[in-house]
Parts: sequence; structure tokens; C-alpha cells
Amino acid sequence: MNGVTRADLIAVLRHTLERIDAVDAAWEGGSAAFDAADELSDVDAVAVVADDAIDTTFAQVEAALHALSPVTLRHDVVATAGYAQKFYRLRDAGEFLVVDFSSSAAATRCSFARSSCTAAARPGSTGAASWSRPASMARTT
Repeated sequence: MNGVTRADLIAVLRHTLERIDAVDAAWEGGSAAFDAADELSDVDAVAVVADDAIDTTFAQVEAALHALSPVTLRHDVVATAGYAQKFYRLRDAGEFLVVDFSSSAAATRCSFARSSCTAAARPGSTGAASWSRPASMARTT
């Protein structure tokens, strides 16, 4: 049995990001945004951060993850346009339960498609409050 659960990771990320003044909005994307997370799903977290605080935000997120369980692997995605992204694997999490954390500067408008995410925007911030799935992507089950 693995010691770190998906709920543990989300709680740590939320707790950390809510306490960083430079974070305007944060949300969970990926399979969870489509209510399709399963035992093979990673945790996809996104934050909109003040332009000069991206590096410190990553450092705080990484420290919080490491406090939960030692980070055994980290992959920094290079050559991204308008955002930064890192993947983290924790010692006490399952093989597929990795964190995919990306951050974009508040002044940068993301050019990728915004499919289905719910953002937790700070009151008074410039971050979007919520995004919804386009009708063309509605699930039929």
C-alpha cells in the first residue's frame, strides 16, 4: 500500500498555493477536470502567478511536496512559451501518482485550449474565476 494518496497531494498543493500572495488562481486540470481520474492518473495542477514569482512558487511547492514525502525524481520541462512546468515523483506515492505542476505569469495569456477547469481565483485578482467544458466536448455516458 502506498503512503501518499491523491487526496494528500491535492491538499498539500492547495494549502501551499493558497498561502502564496503571488498566486492569483490555481486549479486542478487533466483527467480530474473531466471527472475521469483513476488509479493511473497523475495530479495536474496549474497556477497563475505574479510575473516575478514563478521560481519562488516552484520552490515553495517543491518544499511542500518534499515535506509530505521525499521527491525522488523531478523533470523540468524546457523551452516552454508562456509557462513553466515540472513533474515530481514522490517516494511514498504510487508509480503513476506524480505531480504535473505548471505555472504561467499573470501577464501572459495562455494560448493553449482551456477545456474544463475550475479555478480558485482570489477576490480582486485578474485570474479567471472558472472555465467550463465546451458543449462540443460534453461527455456522453
